[in-house]
Amino acid sequence: MPKSTRIRWVPGHQDINGNEEADKLAKLGSKSLPTTQTALAAHTSYAYIGIKINQIRWHAWANALASSKGHYFDFFNPRIHS
Repeated sequence: MPKSTRIRWVPGHQDINGNEEADKLAKLGSKSLPTTQTALAAHTSYAYIGIKINQIRWHAWANALASSKGHYFDFFNPRIHS
């Protein structure tokens, strides 16, 4: 059952009933004080915290690996004391 869609271009929303009122309310809304964050669902918060913990752990691992560059050879090839 095909449906058709009609697209109508209205230049600048001229002569649209309620457009001026909508513009006025939109401007008023954009100037209002910022809203506080809405509470997230617990599972969303836990997922976000898990992602952040993994990022911190990965950066710690990468920094440790970068700072110990070349030291792994000492573990596999100990120095022989004479």
